[in-house]
Amino acid sequence: MALLKQILTDYSLHPLIPGAVLASLVAGESERENREAWFSTLEDCNRKQRKELYLHLEEQGWLDPEISERIQRSERVFVDAFEQLEGKIHEIALVTQGDEIAIKQLARGLASARLMWEWLEIMVNPERSFEKTKDGTRDLIQELKLQFRHIVGGVWGVLFPLESFGLSADASGQFWTAFMYPQRPDEMVSSFQGYFFSHFRERFMVLNAGHVPAKGVRLSDALSEHIQGARERFEALHQAVEGGIKKGLDVCFTEIAQTLQKVECPPECLRFIAHLVEQTCDAFAYLEGSVDAHEHRFIVYLKRRITDICDDQPFSDTASFKGCEVALGKALGELDDLIGMRTIKAKVHQTADFAKVQQWRLARGLKSIPTSYHAVYTGRPGTGKTTVARLMGRIYQALGILKKGHVVECDRASLVAEYVGQTAIKTHQIIDSALDGILFIDEAYTLAKQDQDFGQEAIDTLLKRMEDDRERLIVIVAGYSDEMATFVQSNPGLESRFTRFMAFPDYEPTELCRIFSLMCRQNDLRMTPAFKQLLIHHFHDLYEAREPRFGNARLVRNCFERVVGYQATRLAQNASQESGDLATLDAVDLPGVSSQAKSRLEQVLGYKVTCPNCGEACRWTPDLVIKDAECTRCDQIYNCEFGEPVT
Repeated sequence: MALLKQILTDYSLHPLIPGAVLASLVAGESERENREAWFSTLEDCNRKQRKELYLHLEEQGWLDPEISERIQRSERVFVDAFEQLEGKIHEIALVTQGDEIAIKQLARGLASARLMWEWLEIMVNPERSFEKTKDGTRDLIQELKLQFRHIVGGVWGVLFPLESFGLSADASGQFWTAFMYPQRPDEMVSSFQGYFFSHFRERFMVLNAGHVPAKGVRLSDALSEHIQGARERFEALHQAVEGGIKKGLDVCFTEIAQTLQKVECPPECLRFIAHLVEQTCDAFAYLEGSVDAHEHRFIVYLKRRITDICDDQPFSDTASFKGCEVALGKALGELDDLIGMRTIKAKVHQTADFAKVQQWRLARGLKSIPTSYHAVYTGRPGTGKTTVARLMGRIYQALGILKKGHVVECDRASLVAEYVGQTAIKTHQIIDSALDGILFIDEAYTLAKQDQDFGQEAIDTLLKRMEDDRERLIVIVAGYSDEMATFVQSNPGLESRFTRFMAFPDYEPTELCRIFSLMCRQNDLRMTPAFKQLLIHHFHDLYEAREPRFGNARLVRNCFERVVGYQATRLAQNASQESGDLATLDAVDLPGVSSQAKSRLEQVLGYKVTCPNCGEACRWTPDLVIKDAECTRCDQIYNCEFGEPVT
């Protein structure tokens, strides 16, 4: 990221906004596919003079000539104003006793921000610059300005607290408000300087503590009124910025990042604004020539938070992939923490690895290998199909395959209408809501009922949209194994588009016990040894007698709800309110246990746990309260909450 930051902060030919930043605002997504070539393009834009740069961007087809003229006009106005102010900074620093370099840095950062907002007003599509909410319509560009102002004002409020009032503190407030409140560029220059002229220098010294004014006639004029009202203005400004400080300046920057994403600004824009915030922090800190320990600690913290926020954004640049790697690792970690599903986890990791390599190929200018991410999930209810689909959305979003990665869940009722001609409309609406994410259709085989033609209309509409929006839509269909096989084979279009299949197996009895145990931990409940022992045989009995509609995790959920109901009845009858009793499940709380399961419990010889890596078996007893064990043979860590009966 150091190289990109260096490119985006090269002011050598462009005093307010480097040419690389402008190029990133107008270039297409395809230009970023090759990282090295993109960085070279940005560096080349920095080396071009103003007129040459705009001509180049127009010739590339990135910038409309009319838009180009408006942008050039706004840049000329702001650059002229900044250069005019630049000539006054030596005098301003002399009068305010501030550091000249810091004042110039502050002026540049604030002027650059104002120019950036002007450019976004011109370049952002009006349809993207407004957002409808339940509270009304929000102007997103105006919100960007307000969010940035909150940060600048908040930094000032922290670095210049009420007790620090003096000439430099008073001047610093005047500097940032001159740029952050709506004014014309020429008015910004005059407001920034205010009364800070060299011939007024002695009169401003009265603002410094301990200063003894020279004897003589005291004047009563506009300057004296300005000086007399300085403390009141200082306190009022502190009240104005208090809200942003309480909210959190890092929260304000997060909102900037989110707003930029809504108006579809590129990641380089966020990086540049982050740079402006950092420059403002440093300028305020060094305005009085030195930085104390508290100021240094605050600045370091805020800069680190800003960097983390930039890296964590969904549209974070492909140059680092830091935020994407974190999001990918988190999603895959949650997948690995799921109970059971070893084969499914392996397939998901394989898919993620393939997608990651595809992105690496694109980043190095190689062609991507044609593929489809549409998938068929088969299995009984409660086997984790929906859970995995949601994780896949996050995985694809982290890898850049999908822009949003959200999952829209639906079924036949969501797609098929009751009357002719309405099904296509209904299906289009669902698909539109899923664009840039995943459309998950549960029990998709019901769309292909032979005696109803409306379902076929939904299938035809879906197939067309899968082709038309293949870069923005992933479809996952789910249902029972046999029915889904028939469904996919019923239509050549379905068979050719769905090439990834994942078969979700039933949970084994021990895995059902682990799911039940997880529900107990999530609800502050613990099981007695007798309860655990009975639960093992209960789920073994249900598993062996399972039918096609076996509910898996749903069955466990129903069992858990019945158990807590029986426990509540037992405790109410005994009037027991002890915390130990309230948190304990006993064997009498488990209803519906068959006589066969109870018989097996009486005949069992013992229990064992087996290392899934090497097959080493160890004795297990119900009174064990550990969750994981380390294999003495291969050192593998594995779950040992429940044992398998030995008969």
